[in-house]
Amino acid sequence: MGQPVVKPVKHILFVRHYESKSVKCQYAIDVIHESYLATYLDLVDQEMSEFGQRIKQHKKEIFKSIKTLSQLNQIKDKKDCETNG
Repeated sequence: MGQPVVKPVKHILFVRHYESKSVKCQYAIDVIHESYLATYLDLVDQEMSEFGQRIKQHKKEIFKSIKTLSQLNQIKDKKDCETNG
Protein backbone atom coordinates (compact mmCIF):
# COMPACT_ATOMS: atom_id res chain seq x y z
CA MET A 1 0.00 0.00 0.00
CA GLY A 2 1.43 3.35 -1.03
CA GLN A 3 1.38 6.69 0.65
CA PRO A 4 -1.55 9.06 -0.01
CA VAL A 5 -0.84 11.67 -2.65
CA VAL A 6 -1.98 15.23 -2.06
CA LYS A 7 -2.58 17.26 -5.20
CA PRO A 8 -3.58 20.90 -5.53
CA VAL A 9 -7.23 21.31 -6.55
CA LYS A 10 -9.56 24.26 -7.04
CA HIS A 11 -12.67 22.75 -5.47
CA ILE A 12 -13.29 20.22 -2.72
CA LEU A 13 -16.48 19.21 -0.97
CA PHE A 14 -16.32 18.62 2.78
CA VAL A 15 -19.24 16.42 3.88
CA ARG A 16 -20.05 15.94 7.54
CA HIS A 17 -22.53 13.53 9.11
CA TYR A 18 -23.86 14.15 12.59
CA GLU A 19 -26.08 11.89 14.61
CA SER A 20 -27.32 11.96 18.19
CA LYS A 21 -30.29 10.43 19.97
CA SER A 22 -32.60 13.19 18.74
CA VAL A 23 -30.88 14.64 15.67
CA LYS A 24 -29.58 13.12 12.48
CA CYS A 25 -28.20 15.42 9.81
CA GLN A 26 -25.69 15.84 7.05
CA TYR A 27 -24.19 19.02 5.71
CA ALA A 28 -21.71 19.90 3.01
CA ILE A 29 -19.24 22.74 2.71
CA ASP A 30 -17.73 23.73 -0.63
CA VAL A 31 -14.13 24.88 -0.31
CA ILE A 32 -12.88 26.66 -3.40
CA HIS A 33 -9.73 28.39 -4.57
CA GLU A 34 -10.11 32.07 -5.37
CA SER A 35 -9.29 31.43 -9.04
CA TYR A 36 -12.29 29.07 -9.26
CA LEU A 37 -14.82 31.57 -7.88
CA ALA A 38 -16.32 32.73 -11.20
CA THR A 39 -16.75 29.15 -12.43
CA TYR A 40 -18.22 28.12 -9.08
CA LEU A 41 -20.73 30.98 -9.11
CA ASP A 42 -21.80 30.01 -12.64
CA LEU A 43 -22.37 26.47 -11.36
CA VAL A 44 -24.44 27.74 -8.42
CA ASP A 45 -26.53 29.95 -10.76
CA GLN A 46 -27.20 26.98 -13.04
CA GLU A 47 -28.21 24.74 -10.13
CA MET A 48 -30.52 27.43 -8.72
CA SER A 49 -32.21 27.85 -12.10
CA GLU A 50 -32.74 24.10 -12.41
CA PHE A 51 -34.11 23.95 -8.87
CA GLY A 52 -36.50 26.81 -9.62
CA GLN A 53 -37.77 25.00 -12.71
CA ARG A 54 -38.41 21.84 -10.68
CA ILE A 55 -40.36 23.85 -8.12
CA LYS A 56 -42.47 25.42 -10.87
CA GLN A 57 -43.17 21.99 -12.37
CA HIS A 58 -44.44 20.68 -9.03
CA LYS A 59 -46.04 23.87 -7.70
CA LYS A 60 -49.50 22.35 -7.15
CA GLU A 61 -48.15 19.34 -5.28
CA ILE A 62 -45.90 21.53 -3.13
CA PHE A 63 -48.73 23.86 -2.12
CA LYS A 64 -51.03 20.90 -1.45
CA SER A 65 -48.38 19.36 0.83
CA ILE A 66 -47.85 22.67 2.65
CA LYS A 67 -51.59 23.03 3.20
CA THR A 68 -51.83 19.46 4.54
CA LEU A 69 -48.90 20.00 6.90
CA SER A 70 -50.43 23.25 8.12
CA GLN A 71 -53.76 21.55 8.80
CA LEU A 72 -52.05 18.69 10.66
CA ASN A 73 -50.10 21.19 12.73
CA GLN A 74 -53.32 23.05 13.64
CA ILE A 75 -54.93 19.77 14.73
CA LYS A 76 -51.88 18.92 16.84
CA ASP A 77 -51.86 22.39 18.43
CA LYS A 78 -55.55 22.11 19.24
CA LYS A 79 -55.03 18.69 20.87
CA ASP A 80 -52.04 20.04 22.83
CA CYS A 81 -54.17 22.94 24.12
CA GLU A 82 -56.99 20.59 25.13
CA THR A 83 -54.55 18.25 26.89
CA ASN A 84 -52.47 20.94 28.63
CA GLY A 85 -55.09 23.63 29.05
